[in-house]
Amino acid sequence: MRPAAACRRLGLGAIVLVVLILGPAAVAGAAVSIESPKSGEVTVTSNGTQQLSGSAGTAKHVTVQLFSGTTTEPPADESLTVEASSEKMWTAVFGGLSPGTYTALAEPVEGVGKSAAVTFTIQVPTPPSPPTASFTWFPSAPKTGEAVSLVSNSIDITSPITAFAWDPSGTGAFQGGGPVFSTSFPTPGAHVVHLRVTNASGLSSLATQTIEVVPAPLVLMEPFPVVRFAGSKTSRGIRLSLLTVQAPLGALVSVYCSGRGCPIKSESESAFSSNSKGGTALFAFHRFERSLRAGVTLEVRVSKPGEVGKFTRFKVRRGRLPLRVDGCLGPTGINPIVCPSS
Repeated sequence: MRPAAACRRLGLGAIVLVVLILGPAAVAGAAVSIESPKSGEVTVTSNGTQQLSGSAGTAKHVTVQLFSGTTTEPPADESLTVEASSEKMWTAVFGGLSPGTYTALAEPVEGVGKSAAVTFTIQVPTPPSPPTASFTWFPSAPKTGEAVSLVSNSIDITSPITAFAWDPSGTGAFQGGGPVFSTSFPTPGAHVVHLRVTNASGLSSLATQTIEVVPAPLVLMEPFPVVRFAGSKTSRGIRLSLLTVQAPLGALVSVYCSGRGCPIKSESESAFSSNSKGGTALFAFHRFERSLRAGVTLEVRVSKPGEVGKFTRFKVRRGRLPLRVDGCLGPTGINPIVCPSS
């Protein structure tokens, strides 16, 4: 039988059969889909922007609906209609989205049929964190004048630490340095110390510690100085014939005079090797070796940095022998102190 005749004999039923056979394939070819993002995908964005894309099938325009949460119950929060590209693809960009979960649907403008729902999550990037500043010190109970090492144990798990600045005086005057900084404290008591660390991202943090400094043990000058006075009593006071001081090398010897009739106000000498013998030096203060009237007071101070020195007060009195007081001089060389017991 010829084809034309066969078609005439089959009639309308054959045409319907052909449509039914071709229908599912034609519909599948025209389907709209969302290919990006995938369901369950997390997008990290700093500006709340999300791009969606997919296949347009045979549609020239695609409407994309965006819903908050995981359902597609209308109405949609936002809706965009976009034109399909020559490659039969579509792209839609939603902006200003808050962090959270969203669900999207796409459908053709010309025709029917929706894509499968796609659920995704938007997150904002975690802001960079500053380093954690901290430090310790050695020795743990420093003494006045003792060298102290300040040691940073700061950490940063996201960015390397690139700068260390120390403020050992606690005044805000930071000094650049490394992870180890050396200093000392001249006075006992609580000393506030700051450390500022900065990472490669330019973020900084500050650590503050209080270091308790204890007084350094008193160390007597060795050999201990010897002060000698000699003279005779007069009707108005004394005739001083000898004033000598024997002191160790490196010591400063000073004689101060107060009251009416002082020949000079003060005189100082230092004990160096040129005037020393056996590790000590002998000084004679001849300018004070003369008649001194009652009321004149001589003070002899023998000092050496960091050591306890000698203090002697010699007061001339009328009709009586001079009053002599011997004691110790503090490590600063200024104030008399009670001599250490050992």
